[in-house]
Amino acid sequence: MINVGTAVGESGTSVGKALSLLRAFAPTGGPIGVVELARRCGMPKSTAHRLLAVLAEQGVVERWDGRWRLGITMFELGALTGVGPNSRVQQIALPYLHELAAATGHTVHLGVLDQGEVLYLSKIFGHRRIPTPTRVGGRMPAYATGLGKALLAYADPGEVGSILTGRLRPLTPSTVASEKALQAALAQARDSGIAWDQQECIPGLVCAAAPVTDGAGRAVAAISVSGPPGTAGRAHLAGRVRAAGTAISDRLRPAEPAGQRRSAGGLASPKSH
Repeated sequence: MINVGTAVGESGTSVGKALSLLRAFAPTGGPIGVVELARRCGMPKSTAHRLLAVLAEQGVVERWDGRWRLGITMFELGALTGVGPNSRVQQIALPYLHELAAATGHTVHLGVLDQGEVLYLSKIFGHRRIPTPTRVGGRMPAYATGLGKALLAYADPGEVGSILTGRLRPLTPSTVASEKALQAALAQARDSGIAWDQQECIPGLVCAAAPVTDGAGRAVAAISVSGPPGTAGRAHLAGRVRAAGTAISDRLRPAEPAGQRRSAGGLASPKSH
């Protein structure tokens, strides 16, 4: 999670301060009073008020009921994330996410790993959804989520090590908050292709997640299905999630060269003539 106060200290320019103000609206986007925004950014109220006025002129923020919230320009800029580095993953994954939501009736997510956290790219609701605190563009600690474990299981060891050596703060009584237990969970995820969140992030919420891998076997994203504890057919649910992750992964990989086919062992071999 980005520390707003640190960002201001490292970038004292007007642009840096304005960006810090925008980050201070996380995670909800507002509405927030100028005093609270200034406090979050560690800047004088007068400075925050001046910068907000400039941002308001461009539609980046707007006044609402005596407070401030993000404006329509931020919505327009946010829509441009479809041209970013994760756009191809999102485009390929979206039909599979909808199929999972329709087949299971539960909430389906697509996320990526960023600085030890899950960044949610997509969220599809099913008919039997239960309340979840996640949102597109939101974040959760990777160690406490199914998506995060699916991603960490295939992440760079250095990145995993930095998370394990940090403080694994329990979010619920069920959170895996020890290095040994988390390593075991990641090993299980690699062996089975499925990572579980057993009410570790939110009480009353269970999650099954599978990685989306590239041609080198690295997890570039993960998908999950979230439902209540005791969800019927959990093994079947895990199978659906794993199959969808595999299908998305296959679509991401480059097509085989013409004239080649897969042998029984899964290796490409020249086509017989």
